[in-house]
Amino acid sequence: MVTLPLEIVAAAITIQYWNSPISPALWVTIFLVLIVIINLFGVKDYGEAEFWFSLTKVAAIIAFM
Repeated sequence: MVTLPLEIVAAAITIQYWNSPISPALWVTIFLVLIVIINLFGVKDYGEAEFWFSLTKVAAIIAFM
């Protein structure tokens, strides 16, 4: 109950750190809507989204090395 809002706000603060002209509150809304939309899909689509998000994370880690 606490972790998801904390991570969404942390993501919005991180984007604000990059001098984004968009308000952090709007980023929180965008992330929350995206998470709700993904969770409304079926299990197959949710798994597919998780696969691509994980692949993106692994690619970013390899790129930063």
